[in-house]
Amino acid sequence: MDNIRSVLNLLQDSSYLTSLDLKDAYLHVPIHLESQQFLRFAVVLEGESLKTISLRKAMALLGTITSSFPAIQWGQLHSRSLQSWILSKWDKHLSSLDKRVMIPWSVKQSLLWWTEPQHLSTGNLWEFPTQYIITTDASSWGWGAHLDSLTAQGQWSSRISNRSSNSRELQAVWEAILAFKIQIWKTHVTIRTDNSTVVAYINHQGGTRSKSLQQQASRILHWAERSLKSIKAVHLKGDTKLPSRLPEQMQSVPGRMESQRPGVSSVDRTLDCSSSGLIRQKEQCEMPDVLLSLSPRRTMGSRCLLDQLEPSQNVHFSASTFDFQSTEQNLSRPGGSNLDCPVLAKKTVVCSATTISYGSSDPSRSRGPVNSGTSGASQSEPSSSFSMEPEWRILKSKGFSNRLSETLLQSRKKVTRQIYSKAWRVYNNWCEANSRDTGHSNSVLEFLQDGFQKGLSSSTLKVQVSALTVFLDRKLAEEEDIIRFFKALRRIRPTIHSRVPSWDLNTVLQGLCEPPFEPLVDSSDKLLTIKTAFLLAITSARRVGELQALSILEPYCVISDDRITLRLDTSFLPKVVSKFHRSQEIFLPSFCNNPSNQKEQKLHCLDVRRCVLEYLQRTKSWRTSNALLVLFAGKFRGKQASKSTIARWIKQAISLSYAQQGKQLTSAVRAHSTRAVSTSWAERAGASVEQICKAATWSSQNTFVRHYRLDVLSSADLTFGRKVLQAVIPP
Repeated sequence: MDNIRSVLNLLQDSSYLTSLDLKDAYLHVPIHLESQQFLRFAVVLEGESLKTISLRKAMALLGTITSSFPAIQWGQLHSRSLQSWILSKWDKHLSSLDKRVMIPWSVKQSLLWWTEPQHLSTGNLWEFPTQYIITTDASSWGWGAHLDSLTAQGQWSSRISNRSSNSRELQAVWEAILAFKIQIWKTHVTIRTDNSTVVAYINHQGGTRSKSLQQQASRILHWAERSLKSIKAVHLKGDTKLPSRLPEQMQSVPGRMESQRPGVSSVDRTLDCSSSGLIRQKEQCEMPDVLLSLSPRRTMGSRCLLDQLEPSQNVHFSASTFDFQSTEQNLSRPGGSNLDCPVLAKKTVVCSATTISYGSSDPSRSRGPVNSGTSGASQSEPSSSFSMEPEWRILKSKGFSNRLSETLLQSRKKVTRQIYSKAWRVYNNWCEANSRDTGHSNSVLEFLQDGFQKGLSSSTLKVQVSALTVFLDRKLAEEEDIIRFFKALRRIRPTIHSRVPSWDLNTVLQGLCEPPFEPLVDSSDKLLTIKTAFLLAITSARRVGELQALSILEPYCVISDDRITLRLDTSFLPKVVSKFHRSQEIFLPSFCNNPSNQKEQKLHCLDVRRCVLEYLQRTKSWRTSNALLVLFAGKFRGKQASKSTIARWIKQAISLSYAQQGKQLTSAVRAHSTRAVSTSWAERAGASVEQICKAATWSSQNTFVRHYRLDVLSSADLTFGRKVLQAVIPP
């Protein structure tokens, strides 16, 4: 049957007019609103249930959808789920076509896309223009890509390097579009690659031969649907010399430069970073080949390499190539060095600029936008995290725009969205393996029962219920059967909350009053930092994340004669984002400020105001961050400490105090336990529950009573026993 693709092959230059049957062209010819009712079509599956369908009817539906591909831009992409499901269920016998099978939730969600009028009425261009061309290449070692004069590259993780070449090439396309996403946002993009499989999977919007390649292509295409106007791929011959091409990793040979030598990183040889921050082509470079000595790169909590490299890590590059043929000739030279290979760069040749360069590449790790060095203006664009895709589809199925959907996705923290998405994937796989309907309450309960029998805790199961509530768009936690299920779990496997602290506050405070923590002027930077971090945690009862966000700048830090008042930076978002949680100040009072005897002198050692002032004075000469707690050693000395580092300092303060007094901890210590210990001892000392909740930013007293209050052996608990003992004493 003639279609748009066949017509395009017939058209030639200077063709002015052609005719086409209206039944094949009506999707492209604008139809008046009043006449659209006569040109509609619908697929009616008589007698079919929303839960099950015969394969014959499913194939008929797929055929109808397939006929619209030339007229609907992303139609082929949104048919792959149905197509793959049919292929997995059909055993190639005609007798099985009338067999009824259950429709998975993923297939239903993909079909919802076809119910949105804007997807069917937009139409499709005969030929999409090319605004940007991205050339990609991949090897077993890493990936590379270039866009005009910009180049990006990265090294594979061990998991990705063991994949097939087709998978690595598709992964290279994904890394490339993320690297250049600011430049290509809402444009027409062409991908050039020497892998024909990648070309086929992109141009055909997926495929059915390989499930893993289909998943990779689907991620690329779903991102392109939201973020680009169009994407296509063209094939390049394998012998074409590409700036993005990367060599395979070399064998370990004496005298040869290795791409993974400890402490040395080979520099991208296709770019020149000028001192002005602009990127130039390699023909403009005049300096000799160099290698740059690198220290371990900074990472965020998710272990992603920071996009912004240190200024000292940017160098000029030359256009000459490595001479790997002269290795054997140089083996006889002292040290086995290859004089034709690049030499280690000296600091005098390092210039300040920004390059596009990445480290190990992992699809599970998110990437930030690349700083091309050509513009300092920030650009706003929707998130590209593929973990949001199921929830994104649900929001789109409700008729929400892209902007509104992006806003609603931010209602939960990123880590929460990742946990929910993982729970949803596990649930869908379980339903498919057990032939169950994802939307039925019985399926949810059976899934929870299966998790319970595998040993999952009640809290984990509640997280799964919260995740399913999001994707099923139902308040599962309020359904009677779900409530009854968790009530039964509390009786079968009751949750045990330990009311005994895992460490003794008196022991730790006693250790902090003695050497090597005291006197402060003689303590090391490490011990002073550890003591300050612990006293901050114990006197404020705040989370580690809030301690990390504390600043030394006014008005966030106000030093008075009897206290230090700390306020959270307005840009910091606590765990609970509310006016109450963001407005609570932290007061660090002085303690025995004017000691008159030996006991008060010892108590004065626990003065948190005194510790903070000494800490600020000690770090003044080498601190490079406005954060209150900074690193005391290493290359990044003076920079802001991470949450994990602060937590480690708090635990070290406890363990060192125990070791100093010859005692041993009986159980593992968590930094978060300081909130429970400090508030429990404050209550014993006479602080009201209202004061405790305000200091610890708990909006409800139940939070303290149910989860944090510990038994610190208050005197009231001893009253009954003492009265009994007094009864046996003769008058």
